[in-house]
Amino acid sequence: MGTKARWISSALIVLTIVGLITLWEFNKFEQPKYISSFGDTPESMEGKEFDTIDEAVNQFAKAYSKEIGVSSYDTFYKVTDKFEQQHQIPGVMTFDFLIDNENHKMLHISPFYINEKNNKYSVMAFSGAGNAQTVKDSPKYGGFYQPIENYNYDFIVSKHKKYIPKSDVVIHLKKHKIYMGIIRYKDSFF
Repeated sequence: MGTKARWISSALIVLTIVGLITLWEFNKFEQPKYISSFGDTPESMEGKEFDTIDEAVNQFAKAYSKEIGVSSYDTFYKVTDKFEQQHQIPGVMTFDFLIDNENHKMLHISPFYINEKNNKYSVMAFSGAGNAQTVKDSPKYGGFYQPIENYNYDFIVSKHKKYIPKSDVVIHLKKHKIYMGIIRYKDSFF
């Protein structure tokens, strides 16, 4: 084998190794880092109804954030025909919360539900939860579920929209650079 052939075979081996490393890096998936946070509807919000969805969500978020002791938060929800017909629209509230004594913060995601009755809106939260039921575990996304009345809601969180399983709605949590799919299905355990 001549010198030229050795160089060519060495170059092909190096390119193959570099290509395999590149493929491995691009296909390596990482679930978003977050903590599912669940709390009940604040007492100050129980029984209150509002004229608009935005007003109901804003008042709920203020009361909830005051109750848990955070000053900065965001709310996300998306009204779809399906949820509007069912008179219950799921949403999430996000906030950073200290996780240790060294001021390290972590994203917390807390679900809430907007209820519509007679063109009035109220918001509730529920403290019970578990792991997502309708999707398999994956390195591409994480999830949790919450049973509400006769329905379950699966919340699936991923860094990439294309990895969210088929959902009733997908919400882009832009500030946190993640996507959340929400699936509602009948089959409550409670």
